[in-house]
Amino acid sequence: MPEECPCCHQRYEPEPGFYYGAMYVSYGITTGMLIAILVALNVLLEEVTMPWFLGSLIVTLLLFYPFIFRMSRAIWFNFFVHYDKDVAASAQCQ
Repeated sequence: MPEECPCCHQRYEPEPGFYYGAMYVSYGITTGMLIAILVALNVLLEEVTMPWFLGSLIVTLLLFYPFIFRMSRAIWFNFFVHYDKDVAASAQCQ
């Protein structure tokens, strides 16, 4: 990840330890995926067993880990840094 945006020069890590809060966002995304998997297994299977649930949860989380990691950081960053159309319009990059 670059240190700053090449167009507007916004620093992606405003302070040391800034992204520790993204863990809470990641927890929320993971909990939503857990509930979605449980509902999907209840619809697809007559009886949901613990091995099926844990296996599908582990496989899904391993596959989506890069997505969850990046999305939680992006969501956390957007809580504190807001889009400014004037800065975007004056940026050299498009």
